[in-house]
Amino acid sequence: MKRIEVKIIPNARKNSVEEKEGIYRVHVTSPPVDGKANKALIELLAEYFNLKKSR
Repeated sequence: MKRIEVKIIPNARKNSVEEKEGIYRVHVTSPPVDGKANKALIELLAEYFNLKKSR
C-alpha cells in the first residue's frame, strides 16, 4: 500500500483535489466539526482515485 501526503482545507468554496510535488491539497466545503471534514475528505479522495471509501 502506498502512502500519500494530504493537506486538507476545510470550509472551502468548492470540493477539489490538487496534486503538486507529491502533496495532495484537498479542499472540502464541510466544516472541521464532528468529523464532517474528514468524512468529506474520504469521499472526495475515494472518488478521485476511483476506489471504495473503505479502501
